[in-house]
Amino acid sequence: MRRNRIWNIFSKSASVSILSILFVIGCGPKAGEFIRTGKESMKTERYDDAVGAYQKALEIEPNNAVAHNDLGSAYLKLEKYEDAVSSYKKAIELDPYNETAHYNLGFAYIDIEIYVEAIVLPPEI
Repeated sequence: MRRNRIWNIFSKSASVSILSILFVIGCGPKAGEFIRTGKESMKTERYDDAVGAYQKALEIEPNNAVAHNDLGSAYLKLEKYEDAVSSYKKAIELDPYNETAHYNLGFAYIDIEIYVEAIVLPPEI
């Protein structure tokens, strides 16, 4: 009898703890919210803010190809070409069929006058 009472107390306590953890996890900021913030910052030409927002999105979802692509676009506007190319390449690595990332990477190469890379398609496409 006493064992059942102790088990009931433990089981209710554990259930409450698990539900609390799930609630906290579910209520945290989502990567999509930061991506939206980044896009709004891009529209108003606040590129440094956009970089920060996309980086926060990537802290939450490091394998988000959209965030990597958009981060590349913000870097490109800031004329941080190596960072832009790196971000676009990561987006393509994560999503090889991401046409926008391929397009953006090509234009980043044009901006830094690496024309050969701009016109070469990767063999897997």
